[in-house]
Amino acid sequence: MIYVIFATSCNDNVIEDIDNNMTEYQKENKSRSNKENIYMEQTDHIAMLTRLVWFDKGSSKYILALSKEDAYKMGFTLNEYLSVENYVKTLNQIKVLHK
Repeated sequence: MIYVIFATSCNDNVIEDIDNNMTEYQKENKSRSNKENIYMEQTDHIAMLTRLVWFDKGSSKYILALSKEDAYKMGFTLNEYLSVENYVKTLNQIKVLHK
């Protein structure tokens, strides 16, 4: 007796391969609205910018190793840059105690 269970979500197609017991996920970008795509792109850009946040041991502060001008030249928006800049300010306000 063989049972096949299909599970779906609003963003994924799930295909069950009975012979190999492997599940394959295929993402559908067609269903995303334009606003969702813009949000995901901004989220990716912010994640890239946060990778440029460094901890300066000399001053014991976090710094963003990219200026506004350089970020603009690289294709980042002012809103994305300011979001990460505020993140860095918040990190510097938090005092972390190491044992």
